[in-house]
Amino acid sequence: MEALHRCFEALDKDKSGTIDFKELKQYLFKTGVNISLITGKAEELMAKMDLNSDNLISREEFTHMMEALLVEKTDEDLEVWVAEVVFTATSRNVVGFGDSLGEALSGLDLTTEQVATLKDCFRLLDRDTSGFVELPEVKALLGRSGMDMEHVSEELNAIMTKLDKNGDHKISEQEFFVTLCAVRHSLHEDTSFKLVLDNALGILKSGAGDKPSVLAVLLT
Repeated sequence: MEALHRCFEALDKDKSGTIDFKELKQYLFKTGVNISLITGKAEELMAKMDLNSDNLISREEFTHMMEALLVEKTDEDLEVWVAEVVFTATSRNVVGFGDSLGEALSGLDLTTEQVATLKDCFRLLDRDTSGFVELPEVKALLGRSGMDMEHVSEELNAIMTKLDKNGDHKISEQEFFVTLCAVRHSLHEDTSFKLVLDNALGILKSGAGDKPSVLAVLLT
């Protein structure tokens, strides 16, 4: 199953073709498991999935166990679950966004030009210089910049849901960059991503003086 292969590859940090005990512990740490419980949880998972007792989880062992556990999930639920696993596994720390913008950027696949444009976009969105922007406004801006928001990738949907778990509709600069990096992956090519960024920057520069209300943004 292609979705499970994506999960395996995200967990297999050293690309050895297997998941070892250290990689299991790293993943559990990022999910927020209490540090005092991580070793025990990792040992429990290893015992369940390591069918040949070599202290490694092969792709086949991982797929076999996950298919049994996920058999009742719908395709849509499975895609969201996979996106959450991949996002968490590839994040740099527990919250997933780095302690600073520099740390977040070091874990994202963005060019210097893309970073510069995104910084300009964030600055124009953050009109009260609070260090946060409104997630609904980001979504609306992406839609007005050429993205089909009705058919965005499950990865992007999962990340946006993860970003606003407290329901305040606010995201930090680090989280903004993580979201836009997911947009880039969703579009599959830099040419399309550049077009979206250029359109977004143009929209923001043309209307930077008047910040619309959240309601207005949601109805755009």
